[in-house]
Amino acid sequence: MRSRIRPVRCSPPALSPVVPGPIKAVEGESMCRVLTAGGQKAGLTAKIGTVNGTEVKYDVQVDQKPMK
Repeated sequence: MRSRIRPVRCSPPALSPVVPGPIKAVEGESMCRVLTAGGQKAGLTAKIGTVNGTEVKYDVQVDQKPMK
């Protein structure tokens, strides 16, 4: 499966374990967060792809390299 978003490195101020609220269901809207798994952290970007009524398709991209 091919992602519709290109890898984006989130800037540190945008990364937070606290999610400010839901992402708006607007095409192109995105948010960056930190994904923690197995004691490692990586940047995660979620981006809204298409919106058709109540159906929303989105892409999620996780950084290739863990954060240090």
